[in-house]
Amino acid sequence: MHSDFYRKAHSATGDSWTYCQHLQEYFRGGLDHGFAIEWGGLWHDGEDGTHGYLRQAGDGKGIAIDPRTLLNDFCNAVDTYFDRVLRDGENSIIGENFQNRFNRILEHRGRIR
Repeated sequence: MHSDFYRKAHSATGDSWTYCQHLQEYFRGGLDHGFAIEWGGLWHDGEDGTHGYLRQAGDGKGIAIDPRTLLNDFCNAVDTYFDRVLRDGENSIIGENFQNRFNRILEHRGRIR
């Protein structure tokens, strides 16, 4: 996915967090646990002349995301990943990593193959 995940912005406590940490804590965690974005904001790609899906929020605190552009990048990353797993095969490093992770998920759900 896009390399902006490694950029940094201040968190609610003033610490320097990567964009990835912001997405995990304030967006994913907030939506998962409270059906709300806890801190940060939304914006639409290009509305202010900037492009991408992650940027510092207008108030200088946290990050803002463009959900449509983020989802498009995520879908492209998933497609690229599975294309590589298919291309490299099940005995490749990526194939073995995929199978190991998949098995751990099944074990957690009580259904190992």
